[in-house]
Amino acid sequence: MKTAIRSLAFAVTLLALAPLTAAQQACLPRDAAVSQLETQHAERAMGRGLDARGTAMVELFVAEAGTWTVIATDPQGRPCVVAAGQNWFSVTPIVGDPA
Repeated sequence: MKTAIRSLAFAVTLLALAPLTAAQQACLPRDAAVSQLETQHAERAMGRGLDARGTAMVELFVAEAGTWTVIATDPQGRPCVVAAGQNWFSVTPIVGDPA
């Protein structure tokens, strides 16, 4: 669970640091976007949360093959791809004080 939260926090940070204009984003109806990620890329939702401004729900989708996609859904319910890539891997969180 903590790994998913950290992964989502990282994705939100990427979203805040590198916003894309609407013209650069791939936007689809939600059902179509999720279906495409699941069927064409074998990606599944790993986590979701609100962005820092509280204006979009951000979701991270990851495939076992290592591909990943971040989508942001605006208040009108329109999801847009804001980042995607390869070679995703999860890390094991350090438990306790590492010092």
